[in-house]
Amino acid sequence: MKQKLEILHQKYQQFYNIAFFVLGFFFDVFTLGRIDDLSNLYILLLYIIVAKIFLIEIYLKKNIIPYPKKIIQYVLEYRTEAFHFCLGALLSAMTIFFFKSSSNMISHVLLGVIIFLLLINESSYLKSSSTRFKIILMLMAVNSFFVVFFPVLMASLNPFIFIGTQILFIIYSFLTFHFLRKSDYEDRTLVKHWIKPSLIITLTMSAFYFTKSLPPVPLHLQKIGIYHQVKKEYPKYRLTYKRRPYYIWKDSSNPFYAKEGDILFVFTRVFAPKGFKQKIYLHWEIEKGGDWMESDKIPLNLLGGREDGFRGYGLKKNFVPGNWRIYVKTESGLEIGKISFSILPIGELKLISKEEIDL
Repeated sequence: MKQKLEILHQKYQQFYNIAFFVLGFFFDVFTLGRIDDLSNLYILLLYIIVAKIFLIEIYLKKNIIPYPKKIIQYVLEYRTEAFHFCLGALLSAMTIFFFKSSSNMISHVLLGVIIFLLLINESSYLKSSSTRFKIILMLMAVNSFFVVFFPVLMASLNPFIFIGTQILFIIYSFLTFHFLRKSDYEDRTLVKHWIKPSLIITLTMSAFYFTKSLPPVPLHLQKIGIYHQVKKEYPKYRLTYKRRPYYIWKDSSNPFYAKEGDILFVFTRVFAPKGFKQKIYLHWEIEKGGDWMESDKIPLNLLGGREDGFRGYGLKKNFVPGNWRIYVKTESGLEIGKISFSILPIGELKLISKEEIDL
C-alpha cells in the first residue's frame, strides 16, 4: 500500500500546486464572512505573511525563519503546497469581494485573469518564468487587500483613500526590495521581478479606479426594484407593485404601467460595513434617439452596519414613457449597481396589485 501511494504521489505531483490553489479558492467561498468582520482581516493577513515568507524562501532563495530541527523536514516538504493554498485563498477572497460590489463584468474578468495566470505559470512551457508569475500573483493579492480593507478601516470610500492604498503598496514594494537585496538575486533582476510588476499593478488599478471600472468595495447592492408605492413602517418597508395577472414571476413594477397621477418609486438596499457613512446617488437616465441622457440625480445618506443593508428609496412624479435605467453610484461615480426598466401607458390593461414586506 505504501509503495502504491508513493507511485500515485509521483504520478500526480505536478498537479499539486493547482489543486491547492483551487482548494484555497473554494475554502474562501464557503467560509468567508462579512467584509467588516475583523476575523477576515486577521486571517487574510496571516495568509499574506505565510505566503510571502514561503515565496521568498522557495523562489527567491533567501532564508527568513530558523525553523526548529523537529519541524524543518515537514516545512521543507509541504511549504510549496502551503504557499499555493494561502495564495489561492487570498486571491479568491479578493475576487469574491470585488464580485459582490459591482454589477459590471470586471470581477469576472479579474477571476479569469488570475486563473489563467496560474495555469500558464504551471505549464512546462513557462517553467523558467514561474518565479515572476508567482510574484505577480502575490503582488496582485497584496494590492487588492489594501484596496478592499482600507475603506473598511477608515469607514469611508473616496479617491484620497484609494490613492493612499496605492502609495502604501509602493512603499511596501520598495521596503521588500531593499530586504531582498541581500539574497542571491542581483538588483537588476529584483527590479525586473518585483519593482516593475508593482508599478504596473498600481497603474492598472489606478486606471480601473479613475475610469470608474473598479468595483466600489466594500459597498455592494443587495436589492433594487421599481414599485408603485413604498411606505416606511418602521422597522419594515411595504412595497406595492402592479403586474399583469399571468406574469406570476414578476416581483416589481417592471415594466411600469402608468396612468395619470401615478408616482414611480425605486427601492434599494446597499450593504456597507459598520460605522460606514457615505453619500450615494440614484442616477435616473432616459433613452432618447439611441443615447442615454441623465434626468435626475437623487442623493441618499447611507449608514452602514445592518446585515441586510441600508434601505432607501427615491421617487419620480414627472416622467414620460420610454426606456429608463437607474444607476446606484458613489460620490466619486463608482457603480454599485443598476436597474433597467420601461415606462408604458396603461391603456386598457387590467393589472393586479401585490405587496412585498421588506424587513
